[in-house]
Amino acid sequence: MKTKFVNNGIPALIGEFGVGKRIEYTDLTGVELTRHLASRTYYYKKLVDTCNQNGVKPFNWDNGFDGQDSMAITNRTTATITDPACEAALTGGAAQPPP
Repeated sequence: MKTKFVNNGIPALIGEFGVGKRIEYTDLTGVELTRHLASRTYYYKKLVDTCNQNGVKPFNWDNGFDGQDSMAITNRTTATITDPACEAALTGGAAQPPP
């Protein structure tokens, strides 16, 4: 994308990417749940950083639902951040969720 589009002055974006948050599963708890959440924030961080390094604009998909298998980072009703770790990863912060 960088070579074919960005370098030729053509805007490029990665649209509607997101990662489901696998919460509320009885078989995904403890260390494995922590790893899943860390992997989710790492994915966001890596994708956004790679896009930024190559002049591509990322567009995150946030479905506004904050429950099982959601992709929400914000609550659209209350206009609040529901997943601060992912919000930080998307905006240049840490890639790991808080302990």
